[in-house]
Amino acid sequence: MKSFFCCIVFLPLVLFFSAVSAQSPDQSAEEKTVCPVCRVHEGETEAEPVTATAEYQGETFGFCSADCKAAFLEDPEAYRTPVFPRPAPEFQVLDLEGQDFASSALKGRWVLLDFWATWCQPCVQDLPRLTRLHESLEKEGLTVVSVSIDEGKGATRKVSRMIRKRGATHPVFLDREEDSAWAAYRVKVVPAQFLIDDQGRIVAQWSGKVDLQQVEEEIRRRMEEERADG
Repeated sequence: MKSFFCCIVFLPLVLFFSAVSAQSPDQSAEEKTVCPVCRVHEGETEAEPVTATAEYQGETFGFCSADCKAAFLEDPEAYRTPVFPRPAPEFQVLDLEGQDFASSALKGRWVLLDFWATWCQPCVQDLPRLTRLHESLEKEGLTVVSVSIDEGKGATRKVSRMIRKRGATHPVFLDREEDSAWAAYRVKVVPAQFLIDDQGRIVAQWSGKVDLQQVEEEIRRRMEEERADG
């Protein structure tokens, strides 16, 4: 069973932050660092006392609690500083008619991949703006794709009702419960968004309460830079 956090504070968590500071194995509680798990789940940016540490691929990470250490050890790559660019995982999702949709259909286009849920208020509030972003940049090569992580028997009905209520007309899909896109992208908090360039690489990502104006500016900048480079 998946467990997600929904960020409700207005704090953009732009995940091209600086690398997590390495901590020595003999750290004491008086030493502080930004807990990588709290940073992803709660948007935490202030250093906290280190109460636990873990080694992973030659780095030592400090945590504010044993629970955060355990969460990190379950999926370390989800909490490490992301590397850009990196290959975007391929995925399959379901449209709201229950038909398969493969990410390969978007090959050669820029994609803003948005993970959301009907129970996540910031996600729901973003839907109309995502539609406007899709409409404004579609002819320039961008497709906005929203993938709901809702699950269970009534998921399709809930998602369909919500997008009608919010007036969202950009492509919206429902994630699979097995071989899910959210697992492939190591999503731990919604909303979560990944910018994929026309070469199939993740070049930026955001999670938590996202400032969509900032996202749009980043997308336009990157697309313009690519056009300038020929």
